[in-house]
Amino acid sequence: MSQPCHDMQERILDLALGALDAEQTQEVQRHLDTCESCRRFAQALTEQGESLAALGRRVQADMDARRGRVIEALQGVAPARPRALPFVGRFVRAAVAAVLILGAGIVIGRLSSPKSIDVEQLRADLQTSIVASLQPAVRQAVLSDVDGRLEAALAARDERIATELVELLRQDLRVIAAELTTGSERLVDERFADVVQLIEAARQTDRRQVAKALEQIRTQTGMGFVRLASLAERTPPAGPNQ
Repeated sequence: MSQPCHDMQERILDLALGALDAEQTQEVQRHLDTCESCRRFAQALTEQGESLAALGRRVQADMDARRGRVIEALQGVAPARPRALPFVGRFVRAAVAAVLILGAGIVIGRLSSPKSIDVEQLRADLQTSIVASLQPAVRQAVLSDVDGRLEAALAARDERIATELVELLRQDLRVIAAELTTGSERLVDERFADVVQLIEAARQTDRRQVAKALEQIRTQTGMGFVRLASLAERTPPAGPNQ
């Protein structure tokens, strides 16, 4: 396989990764339609890229499943000590403000009543109202804040891992491309060496055949000379009248 066009290798890598827009994809496809070397190069990279992408999808699916289990577990757990979590402060302040407004309404209602004020009962009512109002607010605040932080952390991690996976894919495809290119060069060298060896073998065969033919000619010529000498010896010399 001849080498792909040097200026198209990066674009073919991006095509295999799906990183080109529609116009760029069409441009590369038009080149592949006219260049067999680049077309084979792209086919080899695409096959390798599909295998690597399938692995990446399995990793991403496993990450999504883990994240879902963590969020589901957090939603079913109420915080044991909300005050130990500093990020709940802003939610608690809002809840306390609402409770104070509610408590003020209770006090005003009791003061406007013609009956005498039971201070202990008023304190108990306020405490009950505060506890009843704060618990759902704090619980919801904790869960919302934890969910938000978890989602942000997981999203950042997913984005980082996705980026790393894409970079790994690019590196793997570059290695594959280099191996394909190097392999084609090595294949050409091997084929050239084979051709040289065949030519040399043919030359050796030709030399042996020529040497054999010359030896046969020499042998036959020598035998011819021997026959001529023998005939000359057997032939009587010519007389004076002959």
